[in-house]
Amino acid sequence: MTETFVSAIIYVPLIIALGINVAAAFVRGSLIKIGAFAVYFFAFASWCYTQGGYIVNVFMGIDGNVFSFAYILTVICLLACAVLSIIAAVFTGRKKKSAEVK
Repeated sequence: MTETFVSAIIYVPLIIALGINVAAAFVRGSLIKIGAFAVYFFAFASWCYTQGGYIVNVFMGIDGNVFSFAYILTVICLLACAVLSIIAAVFTGRKKKSAEVK
């Protein structure tokens, strides 16, 4: 848990989730978007796992490391991908329901 680089355990799920998002743009089902959320969440959890030692070092101030702008931006973007996927799934379901009512 002390890796400080981003490994394939993170890149591969992110690429898969991106592919699922592209497929979701052409398919109307919200389950595909929920699947993308699950894969994005797995990628974020894997990122936290691989970066655990570095994060602890920064919080404890052991070796003078700090979070860089790119590091913080990575966290924000990983979370934004997951959150936007689940929001898109929720709004897809609402759009279907409102279309059925009319």
